[in-house]
Amino acid sequence: MTHKLLGLVAVFISSMVAGSARAELVTFNLQNTSALTLSGSATVGGNTYLYTAQGANSLLTSYLGSVTADIDNLLNPTSIAFQSAIMDASISGQWTPSDLSPAGPGAPSDANYGMSVNAIVAVARLRNVGFNLAAVSTTVNAGSFAVSGQNLTYTTGDIDVHSVPFGGGATAALTGSGANSSANMGNYSVAGNIATLTIPVTFSVDYEIADAGVTGTNTFTGNLIAVATVPEPSSMTLLALCGAVLITRRRSSRKFPSAC
Repeated sequence: MTHKLLGLVAVFISSMVAGSARAELVTFNLQNTSALTLSGSATVGGNTYLYTAQGANSLLTSYLGSVTADIDNLLNPTSIAFQSAIMDASISGQWTPSDLSPAGPGAPSDANYGMSVNAIVAVARLRNVGFNLAAVSTTVNAGSFAVSGQNLTYTTGDIDVHSVPFGGGATAALTGSGANSSANMGNYSVAGNIATLTIPVTFSVDYEIADAGVTGTNTFTGNLIAVATVPEPSSMTLLALCGAVLITRRRSSRKFPSAC
């Protein structure tokens, strides 16, 4: 009888720990170390010009929000699928234009990114930038996973541009999506009860400002780092032991001292 009970306890612990490690959806919170650098170009009158920075860190900002992922096993995943994300760009500083009239570009004001195109005496900025991230299930091997199946889509955003030689400025909404083309691998790790998700990203999205006759491309490069709280293995084992004790009490007339 004792051997049967011990066997039952072992099976229960094993199944309890394995079952507790699984999860359907997990929400990870983006850390302020998540940051994307902007590069890109503007095409005007058939000529293409690369962005330069308006000022220190005007082409770099952090992102806050969350990433929701479907993970088959929280402690040792073999697959992960990104369901959705809320990625909101932080204010990196005060940039122009704020005045789109011919008299502009006005005083600097809050924006996510600030760009210059000196060859045509133009300034531009991105405001209210937000993205969603989604991807089909991908294999996780020893914590590493490919990011090539991910797509990032604007959920909100505006671009303002102003050039004195071209007679003023215009604004347009940012729309569209881009595939993650980063050559780096993503990473999932667990330390204690904290799971950390690192997603390297490089993606490009085209834009058009019809009122100004401007087209171009915005490219974002960086890392998204997010964390979530998960059960510690020791905690799950203790819960499993408590459950096993309750089961063996029902199957035996012996009295077990309670540790739960």
